[in-house]
Amino acid sequence: MLFQISGLPDVYTEGENRYKSRVMAEDFRYTFDEMVAKTKRAAPHFKPRAKKRAYYADINFDLLGRIMENAMNRPLRELYDLYIFEPLDLKNTYLPAGKLDFVPAVYDKNRAIFRPGFIMSSGASGGCVTTAREMMKFLKAFFNGALFDVSALHDLPSFRKLQASMMPICYGSGYMRIPLNGGATLFAGRGELMGHAGSTGSFAFYYPARELFIAGDLNQMTNPALPVRLSMRIAMAAQQSFGYADTAEEPLNKLRN
Repeated sequence: MLFQISGLPDVYTEGENRYKSRVMAEDFRYTFDEMVAKTKRAAPHFKPRAKKRAYYADINFDLLGRIMENAMNRPLRELYDLYIFEPLDLKNTYLPAGKLDFVPAVYDKNRAIFRPGFIMSSGASGGCVTTAREMMKFLKAFFNGALFDVSALHDLPSFRKLQASMMPICYGSGYMRIPLNGGATLFAGRGELMGHAGSTGSFAFYYPARELFIAGDLNQMTNPALPVRLSMRIAMAAQQSFGYADTAEEPLNKLRN
């Protein structure tokens, strides 16, 4: 599930009643059980762990969130506070759960969309609210070892390319790896980006070749590929301005405190 190799479909983007189409029209809530039932009714893309296959689906993170809650006997919001927000002193980052929790609007082109019910339902698959400054703080902590021993990343399986609609993104360990030496950059780039982008335009990427961290939010649902392309352009600009400083070693070998 963390590597998106379960083969499960993504009910957010797939099917006639996909959540993305509905959320563009109205706010609504859904439960974990409803998402599981909806996923069961859709056809899987491949058998779990099928060779060289990966398919991004929100349900994988929702399942992991529920496993965490059952294993620790605590709600996900408390677990995030305990293991991430409090250790990193993220005072403006939280999982909204009630009317008193602020949920910002997002944009569909020039139209503001306010969807607090949907965001609160998303939970482990993207229901977190934060600021660009605190997202940057989390990004650096993740790759510099402040949250866990980054040497564990060496022992995890290799990353796989996601579905064609998400090219050139590869996935594994719960984050994206985007090679910069392919057709998307006319084979002019070097190294790769490591991090994540969201469907509302948020992004947080690390470029090991220049020790560069990139985080922000375009606040735009119309073009979910835009933050990835922007991050790639920033990395390419840094490469051209300062030269390429990486060696042939794997970028993960550069992670350090």
